[in-house]
Amino acid sequence: MGFVYWATNSSNIILYTILGIVGCIIGYVYFYLRYIAEKKSLENYLYCLQNKQFTEALNYGRMYYAIKRNGISGAGGAGLTIYDEQAINNDIAAYSK
Repeated sequence: MGFVYWATNSSNIILYTILGIVGCIIGYVYFYLRYIAEKKSLENYLYCLQNKQFTEALNYGRMYYAIKRNGISGAGGAGLTIYDEQAINNDIAAYSK
């Protein structure tokens, strides 16, 4: 009986509705920032590859793959796998010809 009262209490419904909306907004902002960071690092990566700036391309490539794998927390380049490094190496080799 206590659960029915708790679930129908109007102040609790309003509180949980507000918390749900705030949670959705925080989630949206997180994924939007992740998208922007990933897009910007990919643009810089491709720009550096096309202009033969391979040391900068290596840094931006690592940043791009880390963000792609780990989200915003990977922006520093942490969490790369050997496959990511190989993909970056293949891109640099293809653009260096």
